[in-house]
Amino acid sequence: MTDTPALTVTFLKAGSCRQKARLAGRLESGSIDFHAVFLHVRHPEHGDYLIDTGYGPRYMELLRKFPERVLGWLLPTRLATDEYPDLRIRQAGLDPDALRGILLSHFHADHIGGVSRFPGVPLVARRAAYESASRGGHWSQVARGFVSRLLPDDLSNHVRWIDEPNFVPGTGVLSDFLVHDYWQDGSLLWVDLPGHADHHVGFLLRTAEGPLFYIVDACWDVEALLAARRLPWLGRHVQHNAQRYEATQQRLRDFHHATGIPLLACHCHRTLPRVVTA
Repeated sequence: MTDTPALTVTFLKAGSCRQKARLAGRLESGSIDFHAVFLHVRHPEHGDYLIDTGYGPRYMELLRKFPERVLGWLLPTRLATDEYPDLRIRQAGLDPDALRGILLSHFHADHIGGVSRFPGVPLVARRAAYESASRGGHWSQVARGFVSRLLPDDLSNHVRWIDEPNFVPGTGVLSDFLVHDYWQDGSLLWVDLPGHADHHVGFLLRTAEGPLFYIVDACWDVEALLAARRLPWLGRHVQHNAQRYEATQQRLRDFHHATGIPLLACHCHRTLPRVVTA
């Protein structure tokens, strides 16, 4: 749309974990850093928002306890004191106190780990994603990558839920996806990208430089995605639903080939050059 407002999007990161490159579908051996990227989005009318938060010190504290300590064993995590998400925002010349909301793609710890750094900032999330992540007891939740103590105790007072009727079939090149037009102006679409986590979403963003599709964790490496390289068994096993994950990836390949719109993923090395560093 010609009258769609242009967003200003800033890529940031808060911490990283380390794991085998092959797990992400990359061809090299050895271990790599999976950087916890998050986005600062400025709408000309609605103001400043985040998409996810990366890690935060609260998560690092919880890694000293069980069962969260298991996550630290599986995904060794690093977070320097100058990498806290609110500090990253300031380092980029932006104001964390101006935030009007934090849009959550899903509820894994590397995406909500910095929520406590933004007290009073409303969270915006898909209700079904939270209901799925928070099922069962503490150990069961952590096994799914969800650490409930990263969120406010009185969550209902801090969150704006998006319910499933708000996701409708897209049109044109998005006809294979369910979408939610957040501001009803085409500038930021929540896009259903199931598989990695239950009710996981990505975001199609309209910027002055053109559209970009932030697919979050629908893949860990865009080169592997576009080459249709299947993840190894372990990489598939840790997805919430491997069959849906692979079906989502096929739809993303079709979308990219039809549009040429860049696909950017949270942990992909292609995303890192866009990240603003101090």
